[in-house]
Amino acid sequence: SNRKDSIPADYYFKGGKLAVKNWTFDPDKPEQRGNFMYAEDFSLDLDTIYFKTADKIYSISTGVVNMKGGEKTAMIKDFRIKVLMTKDEFHEQVGHQKDIYDVRFPTIEVKGIDYTNILHKGGFVIDDIVLNRSSVEIYHSRMPPPDPRSKMGNYPNQLIQKLKFPLCIKNIHISNGQFKYTEVSNVTRKAGSFHIAEMRGTVTNATNIPQYLEKQSSCIAKLKGRFMSKSDMGATFNFSLTDPAGAFEVTGYHYNLDASQISDITRALAVADISSLNIKKMSFTLKGNENEGTATLTMPYRDLKIAILKPSDTEKKKPILTFLANNVLLYDHNPMPDDTLRTATSYQKRNPYASFFNLIWKCVFEAAAKTAMKSENIANE
Repeated sequence: SNRKDSIPADYYFKGGKLAVKNWTFDPDKPEQRGNFMYAEDFSLDLDTIYFKTADKIYSISTGVVNMKGGEKTAMIKDFRIKVLMTKDEFHEQVGHQKDIYDVRFPTIEVKGIDYTNILHKGGFVIDDIVLNRSSVEIYHSRMPPPDPRSKMGNYPNQLIQKLKFPLCIKNIHISNGQFKYTEVSNVTRKAGSFHIAEMRGTVTNATNIPQYLEKQSSCIAKLKGRFMSKSDMGATFNFSLTDPAGAFEVTGYHYNLDASQISDITRALAVADISSLNIKKMSFTLKGNENEGTATLTMPYRDLKIAILKPSDTEKKKPILTFLANNVLLYDHNPMPDDTLRTATSYQKRNPYASFFNLIWKCVFEAAAKTAMKSENIANE
């Protein structure tokens, strides 16, 4: 973002050393500018980098940073993005709903950096970034008023297209990562959260440079992990890097999902307790852009039973609605005995105030609801 309040301010560098090799300055040989500050090679070590964002909401810090020009490498230890206030103070200052991030990258290993390109052309061309044991946590409360600003144009691939400097990251390798998302409902006033452990995968061809786009015009992200540390899930994202509307495709799967993994989330966020459910394999495909999305989902399952809860007290059931849901509105199984497997397709117009992942969630959720509901009209509600 180039909004003023997100521009970093007040950098602090602590400790370190810079070494340059064969430094020569000759005004009659301008080609020497191709070297690093007129030197053949360099190494830079810093003990710490620390700064606060201009709005004083976050600190961004590192441990030891090491760069080697000749080897075209960099190693960054203990990279951290941390909120500097309580959640209540955050929402009071921001004034509306907004994600709160907590990010930790114990090691960022960078290979194949073109340092001269950075210094003389302001462009970043990097072969590989290796992230191990990374952790990203997002907290979102629905209690404050909604953010009044549109999120149009902010899909990941649109942000790459709009960067003010040339960028090409050929490969990002992720291993043993962790992701956690927590949301507070404005209906139940309770928090529901899920986490994905053992995240691993690759992101290839994150670029806005024409010569690379001519060879490959999309960025591919292939990610896998264990939902609630129990069930295997994965997705492949194909992002167009040339479509201004941010066209993308996703294929995803989830194996062995059962009620115990999601009942706490649905109690807090959907005012429903899924007391019984077993999904052997759910798979979906989704195509969309910043305006809309269409998903097709296949979800064989057994033994679906739910309880509709009172929003004011999620420990108490609504007995009549619960009876109707289980006996009239929902299929217990997919397929039902002596019947064919049901698949479902859903279409969603994108809410301009909602995020990229919100569109994916809405499309997949509606298709899952259509699969379970005996009437599509109910699913659409």
